[in-house]
Amino acid sequence: MAKQLQVTIVGAGRYGRELIAPKYANNSSCFIKAVIDPLVSGKLLAKGVLGSIPLCGSAAEWLDTHGRPDAGDLFELAVHYDALPGLLEELSRAGAKNFVLPKPVALDDKTLAYIKKLQKKFKLNYAISSQWHYSEVTRLVGKCIQDMKKGGECMRVKFNFSQFFSHEQLKHYSSRTALFPHILEIIYSTELSDFKKVKVQVKKISNSYLNCVIALGSVMTIEILSDLRAKEKARSMEAGSMKVDFLASFKDGAAVKYPSVVYRGKTTKIKEDNLRVMVGVVVSAFLRYANIAEDKKVLTLEKYNPIAEFQVFLESNLRPGNYVFNG
Repeated sequence: MAKQLQVTIVGAGRYGRELIAPKYANNSSCFIKAVIDPLVSGKLLAKGVLGSIPLCGSAAEWLDTHGRPDAGDLFELAVHYDALPGLLEELSRAGAKNFVLPKPVALDDKTLAYIKKLQKKFKLNYAISSQWHYSEVTRLVGKCIQDMKKGGECMRVKFNFSQFFSHEQLKHYSSRTALFPHILEIIYSTELSDFKKVKVQVKKISNSYLNCVIALGSVMTIEILSDLRAKEKARSMEAGSMKVDFLASFKDGAAVKYPSVVYRGKTTKIKEDNLRVMVGVVVSAFLRYANIAEDKKVLTLEKYNPIAEFQVFLESNLRPGNYVFNG
């Protein structure tokens, strides 16, 4: 494999240019080769780490400029889910093999199946961008949950991931695509649920609001709240004697606030930048393996599939009611 990974950021919205690009820029095992975005201006990019990076208006322009992708090229697809099929097909037909996909991957069975078909046909490497899979706070929460399970505690778990989204933002995001995928990843990574044979009660659902309950047997329920018109920003979880604040804040690369876990009266602050941790693991996997599935740490589409299928299931039941997902 290549000695240094060549990263192309596809989609230079806030996540692409302000959150994930600096993590790649500060990783010595890779460099940012190009940006693909038909809408963003060079003037906007000049304010950050992408200011000196060649900007292409389309995948076709990238191919005209840089030629055929090779094993050292990684495409970070920092785009909305509906852009994925077209981008994956165009780039994979041109020879690209390595991709980082956003969450959600798809919201319907047909699209999810097509993305898997492209992977099989072109032997593609898919990593999923999900910092909670790699985060120390998730591991600690998982340990606490297992401790409570061993103690036979009857758990009522509640997640609240909310913040204010403008009307313009809500043209591109919904209550199921903005913060909800983060909750699902935490549920899965902490082994609260493997999303097999679960009962789901949708209490209230709209473009900006989601309240649902996942029932796991007779001893555990997981209530999820995500309000995209909330006045206050929240990233919280409560379960028995545990309270978690997943919210982290950074300014100019320095931490202003770290996530914290309170369990049985003891408070632990998790001092990490989980986006940086995620990028480090992903870059290492793509550098070391022709097939990144050989790296046990990286989150592949195969590992993420139970979450992807559950999200597709919920999207097909967008009205209050009771549903059963068999997984």
